[in-house]
Amino acid sequence: MKSNTEHPTSSASVKSTFPFWQKIFSPKAPTLSRKALPFKPIDWITMIGISLFYAYFAFSNLGNTFAPQTEELFPENAYIEMTVSDDSYIDTVYWCLWDIPEIVFKLEVKNTSDAEWTHLSDLTVKGNFSSWNGLALPYPVQQVRLTNTTGRDTLIGEFGIRDVYGNLLQPLATATYPKLFDEQNTVPEEINHLSSYYFDEVLYVETVYDFINLLPTYECTHPPFGKILMTLGTLRFGFTPFGIRFPGALFGVLMLHFLYLLGRNITQNRVLGAFICFLFAFDFMHFTQTRLATLDVFVTFFIIVMYYFMERYINLSFYDTSLKKTWLPLGFCGIAFGFGIASKWTGFYAGAGLAILFFTKVLNYYREYRYALLTPDETTHDISHRHIINTFKQNTCKTILFCIVFFVCIPFLIYTLTYIPFLDIQNQGLLDKMIANQQYMFTYHSEVELSNPFSSRWYQWPAIMRPMLYYFQIYGGVGSQSICAMGNPLVWWVGIPAFIYILYLAIKKKEHGAIFLCIAYLAQYVPWIFIARMTFIYHYFPCVPFLALMIGYCFLKLKDMVLSKKILDEKSFYCLVLIYAAASYGLFQMFLPVLSGDAVSVSYVDNYLQWFKDWTLTLI
Repeated sequence: MKSNTEHPTSSASVKSTFPFWQKIFSPKAPTLSRKALPFKPIDWITMIGISLFYAYFAFSNLGNTFAPQTEELFPENAYIEMTVSDDSYIDTVYWCLWDIPEIVFKLEVKNTSDAEWTHLSDLTVKGNFSSWNGLALPYPVQQVRLTNTTGRDTLIGEFGIRDVYGNLLQPLATATYPKLFDEQNTVPEEINHLSSYYFDEVLYVETVYDFINLLPTYECTHPPFGKILMTLGTLRFGFTPFGIRFPGALFGVLMLHFLYLLGRNITQNRVLGAFICFLFAFDFMHFTQTRLATLDVFVTFFIIVMYYFMERYINLSFYDTSLKKTWLPLGFCGIAFGFGIASKWTGFYAGAGLAILFFTKVLNYYREYRYALLTPDETTHDISHRHIINTFKQNTCKTILFCIVFFVCIPFLIYTLTYIPFLDIQNQGLLDKMIANQQYMFTYHSEVELSNPFSSRWYQWPAIMRPMLYYFQIYGGVGSQSICAMGNPLVWWVGIPAFIYILYLAIKKKEHGAIFLCIAYLAQYVPWIFIARMTFIYHYFPCVPFLALMIGYCFLKLKDMVLSKKILDEKSFYCLVLIYAAASYGLFQMFLPVLSGDAVSVSYVDNYLQWFKDWTLTLI
């Protein structure tokens, strides 16, 4: 006997008789696996087209491809003299430090070889590792002497000098410390974010140096994998700002591919998948955060990958699909989870959402099993109830064991192996140093007390109430260069009502796509409510892909409404989607100068970008 309708005692009938908690376990008719949209050439064209278009902006002015690659020990109380020919005058002195703590130089100058040295000042220099610093002298001179009065030996990468016209000068005598003058082509014309490092990059750049040179690891408040990826970029492109930022920018491009596929699968619509991908590509936070050599880009990439594969898994059924085939996306999801938590602990937040989705799927299997028990000889959607009864227990047990391997054992192995380049002072074994570092990280993050004028709380993030100013520099007296972390209003502000509507669809309509998006978004967002320490708007970055997905899902519902009521035809609707995407891109172009560090007039920022008084986009 064949039946394609629910049994009289299924979830529809128990609604009025069972308490709420019993309804959760009530019988439910089996659901067929949902076939993924076939991957066609148009999918390749869409993904590659959007990625290449975004990559043009992502890799433009990412950082200098040249920087000092050698360093020399500058002993305590040692000095170095820079002398130029009689027809040249030194106007500015540059130095590239390879030391984190502050360094003190005694600066002396003179104009002729028989004159006395004039003590100008004692310079206390902040030690930004492998970053350039410069000092304009009060008047041009022919000789400069710098003495290390720090009280310890220091590492210097390179010295350089320029005249009043900005021309690079070659000192006459450099034999004492030849490595400090052997890469004069790396002395920048301007000291800015392209030639040096900013924000937390200054922490990771020394860690990359430590990994390469097998030294004790400097930055150990986060897991190592993201720093390993930065190291690979440095090994490929040299110890340069471009080299250390390249992996993040690349992952910022690659994550668009997975978001397109995830958006396409959830909406079952290629155009809306492209729309979602485009919205996220030109979100301000996505652009700024992936061009910054920090860890958030890597964990966000793996979070998107995790949810892409989990979405594929929960839309399969081991009642009509081979068990091993359902394991394939589940296994990739677990591997992505391993690399995510090995990049940053916030990957565990995503793991909580994955667990909810997985056990909800297991619960559905159980409900379908109970449904089959009611009429064991019938068939629903071409699935034999007898087959469900015979396979449920063994398939469920095997799947849970599979998850233990791929969501516990393999992630633990991945996480531990990423500590291979991690060296500590005690030089412990691999497992021991991994465990010791977990204890250190937990203590650090639970007890750290810092202050920052750009800190913000979780409830301020969606409304973009407090952007984060990463970098600022005055340019030419009337302009500025700044890099801010904030959101595109057409993504973040519209994301607020979009989430409310998706939440409504999840609770009232019980739409699977809406439930998936709510769980994924809230898993990244809710934990920050309970974080007492200082937080910043960039902590919201892993939520942003799901904002774009929720907006795309809302457009899907809008499409169904306007077509059913004949308000618009399909062509007109997609024109509306195109207009929205173009407006989002227009805002990106409008704010690009304060996202990329390009020079821009202060009046432009004040008149067109400073929408609210709490938006500090420059410091002028």
